[in-house]
Parts: sequence; structure tokens; C-alpha cells
Amino acid sequence: MRLADLVDRRRVAASLGARGKLEALNELAALLSAGQAQITPQEFCQVLIDRERLRSTGVGSGVAIPHGKVPGLRRLTMAVGLSRRGIEFEAADGRPVQIFMALAAPVTSAGDHLKALARIARLCNDPAFRERLLECRTNDEVYEVLVEEDEARR
Repeated sequence: MRLADLVDRRRVAASLGARGKLEALNELAALLSAGQAQITPQEFCQVLIDRERLRSTGVGSGVAIPHGKVPGLRRLTMAVGLSRRGIEFEAADGRPVQIFMALAAPVTSAGDHLKALARIARLCNDPAFRERLLECRTNDEVYEVLVEEDEARR
């Protein structure tokens, strides 16, 4: 599974404007909805909020991986957002989150959803990748770094 198959340039934000968790989820939902005529940003957001109620997806080291299964979605979809200032996200280590990798999956997707989450987590576990990503200033740079780093680890 390649992350480049899940995300495109329309679903990348090099600088999220959010100051809080709910705002960040709303921005990520808007990114996830890009090119998804059948599903609204509000529907994506509700899925992300429902998942956050179970337990924060802030995994630590400045990373969060909000995710969930979305009724009506046909294929795995990913969005990437960066926060320059960091957002309090109830992360496992208590640190603010700067790197958001949101994943939406079809309701019927079990194995692929888990494989994608594992792939994202492995990539984000690398301090060099996180540093390189945070150096990006444009959406295109974020996209290119994500694709390059993912391909390098295949």
C-alpha cells in the first residue's frame, strides 16, 4: 500500500489555521472531502469526532492520526495538515500536535484501513521524517516529502 494512492495535493495543508482540537478536526474533514461529492465535510468531521470521543488519536511526538470509517465512502482517503504553533490534542505524551495525518475508510474496509494506519504510524515514528515535514512551507512540498519518504521505506 502506497500513501500516494490515498492522498493527493488537494488534501494537503502546509499551515492549518486551527487553534483547537475541534477546529483542527473541521479543517481535516474539509480536506478529506475534497473531490468527494457524495460525502460532506460535516459527515467526515462527525466520524472524526466520534472516534476522538473513544480516545485521542494524538499518538505523541507531535503527531495525531485522526481516523474513522465513513458510510458511503468508496475508497481509503487521507489528508495531511501541519500546525506551525501546535494544537492541544490530548496526545498520549501531553505535547501539542503539529502533524496531522487523517484517514477515512469505507465501512467495509478492515484490513486495508489497519494497514494504512500502521504505515502512517511507522512513517511518523521517524524523527527525521517529522523534522523534514515540518520544514515544508507549501502544500506541494508537504505532498512531495510524504510521497518520497513513503517510497523510500517500501
